[in-house]
Amino acid sequence: MIMTDFKDINVGDKIELVFNNGDRISGEVTTRAISDTIRLQTVFGGDTFISLHQVKEVQVLTPRVNREPFEPEGEGYIWGYVDLGNARHAVYRSPDKWWSYKGKMGSWERLYDKGKTLVGFIIFAILAVVAVVVWLRSAKKNNKLQTRVSGGVAAALGLTAFGILFAHSAYTQDPGEAVVQRDTITGKIVGQTVTEGLYFKAPWVDTVMFNIRNQKVSFAGNAQSGYADNTGGAADGSQITVQDADGVSSNIDITLRYSIKGDSVTEIYRQFKDEENFKNSFITQDIRSVVRNVPTKFSTLDLITQRGKIEKQILDSLEDRWKKEGVVIDSISLQEIRVPDSVREAYAKAQEAQINVEKERSNLEAAEVSAQQKVSNATAEAKANKILAESLSDPVLKQRYLDALSELGKDGNVVVVPEGFNGMLNLNKK
Repeated sequence: MIMTDFKDINVGDKIELVFNNGDRISGEVTTRAISDTIRLQTVFGGDTFISLHQVKEVQVLTPRVNREPFEPEGEGYIWGYVDLGNARHAVYRSPDKWWSYKGKMGSWERLYDKGKTLVGFIIFAILAVVAVVVWLRSAKKNNKLQTRVSGGVAAALGLTAFGILFAHSAYTQDPGEAVVQRDTITGKIVGQTVTEGLYFKAPWVDTVMFNIRNQKVSFAGNAQSGYADNTGGAADGSQITVQDADGVSSNIDITLRYSIKGDSVTEIYRQFKDEENFKNSFITQDIRSVVRNVPTKFSTLDLITQRGKIEKQILDSLEDRWKKEGVVIDSISLQEIRVPDSVREAYAKAQEAQINVEKERSNLEAAEVSAQQKVSNATAEAKANKILAESLSDPVLKQRYLDALSELGKDGNVVVVPEGFNGMLNLNKK
């Protein structure tokens, strides 16, 4: 049976949720809040809070257990059921107090108001101690033994009452924790503590603990199959399916570490009631939303080659959304982007072709350099030959000839014979 009116969902229903993005999850509803948030226990044993505003349809997997009408006064929600035979016990939580109800064959009976019962018990214990002390001391004023006994009993009762009172009036806070204090009678927040130490409070004040240390959220592979992230730990959710600007769908694995500012826990409590709901309804949903949105601005090729830029845009977007909630991002790691095999193969071929082009371009450039070198060498050689030819002209040669004769004539043993002379010379003439 498929439901579109989510108001019919009740605790105990075994359902399958179909999200707006097509993701599916199934399990049993363990908590139903009036604020359209349910707590779902999956078949793997884990619990998660889910906002029905993100759900497109709900399919009931098994027939619903017949349940009695249950409308206690005040706004609130059923926190959980415990079935014992034909009797059903329920815990109902409202903004003002916790109630416990017992149902039996169609009728509901309020058992106690947790906050007021605790206060009444403490007051009763104190009054009981006072009454016992007064009675014992007045019963045997002249009997010292009875007086000692009454004193011992009174002391024991007093210590018991003090122990009960102290146990509900003090708490220890460790480093990396912040606490919201809430009055269970009025439902108002009466304070918060953000540093470690021993703190005291009124017995009727509850404490809600928040972890403000560094925390990790990761989405990787198929988390429901026990997929581990790159740190070796279990992933908090499955891989995130995205669609880029080219309309190609890919899967992204991402790990993020964040911490909560201590002075922000009161406002977080007002909106989400506890840390688990805050993480499931706000942190994880925001991460999925932003990770799906950012890739729509990138082409498929950019999605593969510009991981750092995509990671930076995801970080900036989340920081802008979370700063008003008091959440600080300590680190973000875009571990893997898995595009379809066909796209990856085409990209690999394109890379190979690009490498070949670059190789050919390199060879061409080398050939051009070699040719230019040869041209340069030939030009230089021709220029040298021209210079040499110009330097051996007839006038230049005659001048060099005369210069050589002049140099030889300095020794006085040089005879210059005119060109074409055929006569005899007397070389022995003194």
